[in-house]
Amino acid sequence: MWAKVWSFMRRHWLGLGIVAAAVIVGGLVWLQFKFGNPSRRPAPLNQLFVFGNKCADLPEDKAQEYHNRFDTAKKRLEANADDFNAWYAAGLMKKFVCDYAGARDIWEYADAIRPKNSIAFAALGNLYGYFLKDFEKAEVNYLKAIENEEAFKKLQAENKAPEYAVNTEYYRNLYELYRAKGAAKDAQALGILMRGLKVEPKEANLMVVLASHYRDTGRIPEAIEWFEASLKIVPDNKAVQDELTRLKAAAL
Repeated sequence: MWAKVWSFMRRHWLGLGIVAAAVIVGGLVWLQFKFGNPSRRPAPLNQLFVFGNKCADLPEDKAQEYHNRFDTAKKRLEANADDFNAWYAAGLMKKFVCDYAGARDIWEYADAIRPKNSIAFAALGNLYGYFLKDFEKAEVNYLKAIENEEAFKKLQAENKAPEYAVNTEYYRNLYELYRAKGAAKDAQALGILMRGLKVEPKEANLMVVLASHYRDTGRIPEAIEWFEASLKIVPDNKAVQDELTRLKAAAL
């Protein structure tokens, strides 16, 4: 394997230098350790940079646009293999052309070199949940994204840096994943919303999702309570006002 890696570097990445080469090899070692034996090993390095449209109905001009953007990310990586944003962008372009396995391989590599990031873990959560149809891996990746967001917020507070607001979409996305699994995951669905509100107690959007959850599961008093709480943060939300009026009228 390593002979192929170094051969690829010599042919395509001559300007990388020792440090960048070490970044790539270190990431590959991590991935080999992560996947170990049985089910799946990481893609060979050269396969990460193969690009092709796998969508049945993607217009040719869009496919070319994504190919050009992929090539831009690839050139950035040729200049700096430690460019996390370029790895993320390359994976996104593969997803846009329905190369879901290819996007997965690139984002898993990005996570290997930046294990405390959240955006690539969340991207994998979405990819596994809705495209590769692997609920367990989707859950693991969303939870890792959330864990990293919370850890960074805590670090900022400890360093007396400007307050960091976590990306609460990750909690909502995992909630929706749990809800798609039905009643068996109701406790986890409710729990992830509560976790998000514990971290960001003034996040009105999460309050609305929580209120809607209570409404949809027949817990109307709690639904009213959380819709009202959200209006204290965003008082001009007409949709919430109307829903609150409807629920109160129905409860009479």
